[in-house]
Amino acid sequence: FIRNLKVRTTRGGETRERPIKDLSDKGADALMFKKEDGGLTSVQAYFSQTTGRQLRHPGLVCVQLSKTAWVPIECCEVVDGQFYRKTLNPDQTKHMVEFSTLRPEERLRNIRNGLQVLRYGNSPYLQDFGINVDANPMTIKGRILPTPTLLYGKNQSIQPRDGQWNMRNMQLFRPEKIVGCAIIIYDRRFRPDQEAHLKKSLFNVTQMLGIQGMPPDPPVLRKDAMGKEYWNHLKEVAVMHKSVKGNMPNLIIVVLPDMGEDIYLRIKNAGDIKIGVATQCLRAFKCGKGNEQYYVNVCLKINAKLGGINVIPKPDTVRFLTDRAIPTIVIGADVQHPGPGNMTRPSHSAVVGSVDSDASKYVATSRAQPCRREMIDDLTDMVAHVIRKYMQYRKEVEKNPNPAPRRILFYRDGISEGQFKECKDFEVVQIFKACDRLNIPRPKLTFVVVGKRHHIRFFPAPGGGSDKSGNVPAGLVVDREITSPVEYDFYLQSHGGLLGTSRSAHYNVLVDENNFLPDDLQRISFSLCHVYARSTRSVSIVPPVYYADT
Repeated sequence: FIRNLKVRTTRGGETRERPIKDLSDKGADALMFKKEDGGLTSVQAYFSQTTGRQLRHPGLVCVQLSKTAWVPIECCEVVDGQFYRKTLNPDQTKHMVEFSTLRPEERLRNIRNGLQVLRYGNSPYLQDFGINVDANPMTIKGRILPTPTLLYGKNQSIQPRDGQWNMRNMQLFRPEKIVGCAIIIYDRRFRPDQEAHLKKSLFNVTQMLGIQGMPPDPPVLRKDAMGKEYWNHLKEVAVMHKSVKGNMPNLIIVVLPDMGEDIYLRIKNAGDIKIGVATQCLRAFKCGKGNEQYYVNVCLKINAKLGGINVIPKPDTVRFLTDRAIPTIVIGADVQHPGPGNMTRPSHSAVVGSVDSDASKYVATSRAQPCRREMIDDLTDMVAHVIRKYMQYRKEVEKNPNPAPRRILFYRDGISEGQFKECKDFEVVQIFKACDRLNIPRPKLTFVVVGKRHHIRFFPAPGGGSDKSGNVPAGLVVDREITSPVEYDFYLQSHGGLLGTSRSAHYNVLVDENNFLPDDLQRISFSLCHVYARSTRSVSIVPPVYYADT
């Protein structure tokens, strides 16, 4: 946090601003250095002699501002208005979002005020080129796509509204069975009555959603949130479950204290990589008093982790995906890079693909690759893996004699416009190589780049339709006036507003061998945004890309 933070120091009437390079391990009274005459002195004594004043806190550490300059930290003043360029933890991110949130009408007003301050019209450079900046936003035409119908268990259907819906009295489309469950609690302050509330809520909500096997009183292991061997705790609670119930659990609920991000990462590493058991982490202050809706959201995650299917789009709304005669696989891909300033850790690529005929159940694979490389090096292996899983599922579960996909709908996240050609030349070739490796006919490919890092914002016209948050309604699509005149692209706002001004997703179609009509591809993408397994809201980008990003 401290390294590269700019501080201001004043000496002899001269003020300088320099970044911090390091911190000392000793206080100013104990940190010694050699003077020009060869004698040793402490930083405290040196500053007293040269400035004529005593340090108020000589025991505090010093900061290194150059190769030879160590300055007492109390003599440094932090420069205002600096950007924090490193990765924020989840709590910092939450507070940042809440602080920076502006309703659409406020943001539009600030943009207009900012244009008046910048005075682009007075710029001699813009005037020389005859460029004029209009202070008023463009008024354009868009379309609202029809909302897809969703199917839950027992053939129950529901029609979302404003990008959300309520699962009350609904069962999951294909609930998975819990063959054993145990609980680990890492928060000492988690009271017995909260533990009882957790058990009762999990049991009641799983029964309501159709998930069988959740015991009313699963075994509980309480541990201190200390040490690093969390996988031993998972093994210990699994053995405890076996001694009580006679079998190993396939689900472990973990109750974490506040600020338990480090424990969360270690638990996921232990459960997903070292042991191979599904883990569901809950925050103590939330699960101890969580209502029914909270536990419904928890159970949506649990069912997906166990291999179940929560919801599917009604087949007649996405015929392109659900046509059994011409099977289609939906794939998403993304590359995650290390935090800002880190140039030594590898980047990680992820490819996620659907395996069922309804494009609602996904498998994933991930690889490490050189730091900051955006193209996916092992895309051939990764695509071959998900297609193999797709064919296996269709053959063994769906009993389809022709399991190979005939069409691929590939969504790629994280590509800038300057990388479109490189992506098309490299990654599209790798996808076809994967099909050749599996000895299947090359499917027809539609390759779409999805991005949200743009500066286009849509505001409802005065008197026009908006949702409760003041944003344009879910399903808005814009494919003219502000889109490229030479490329196949469109903007889709697939989610309802929650906080602030919603940002639409920008879809660029690089390859389209399936010859989609624009309206068909837009509807398919919008429908897919409603089957994200972990929520009862439509999401801002298609789920396979969302899964690959997380």
